[in-house]
Amino acid sequence: MASLKDSDRPQRAAAATRRVAAWLQKHAPEAAAELSPPADPAAVEALAKALRKPLPAELVAMWAVHDGLPIFEYAGLGAAAAKKRRAGLETLRKKGTFADHEVFEQNVPRIKPVKWHAAWIPIAQDGCGNFYCIDLAPGPAGRVGQVIKWEVAGGPFASGSSDLATVLERYADALESGDHTYLVDSGTYDGPYLDLLADP
Repeated sequence: MASLKDSDRPQRAAAATRRVAAWLQKHAPEAAAELSPPADPAAVEALAKALRKPLPAELVAMWAVHDGLPIFEYAGLGAAAAKKRRAGLETLRKKGTFADHEVFEQNVPRIKPVKWHAAWIPIAQDGCGNFYCIDLAPGPAGRVGQVIKWEVAGGPFASGSSDLATVLERYADALESGDHTYLVDSGTYDGPYLDLLADP
């Protein structure tokens, strides 16, 4: 049975998305101008069909506010873009391209120890091709729906198994707090990235 906190995740994700957008509109209008309108439901359905499983409700809720939300210097990916990035990585996986690639070691087996998995959904991307992803097929110590980071150099990693709603709330808190500096001009963030992904 889902906890109240779990059942609340779509509403929390939508609210946090609005908070991030409001911060950008106030402090980074150029970035705010790049925010997309709500996702096309057909694009959301197409991604779910490609995954062959339902999308997390909190991801659908985020995209219902903005079809892609930046996470620090990572550009937000909407439903169609997420499907395209996933398809490209799936093609490489099926070709065996990743068979001999380095994969980051894990102290705690939250993530399956593979370079790329079909049940990972890219939701934001930086300029080097690294992603934030939602993991729908976690390792034995992980949770379905956890947010992970994926890097070209070593694949996936995380410092916890936080869900998207929690990650978005922490992101909004960091922006609003003033404790860390979001450098709009350079597109970098001087702060503890992995704190977003830590266990609640």
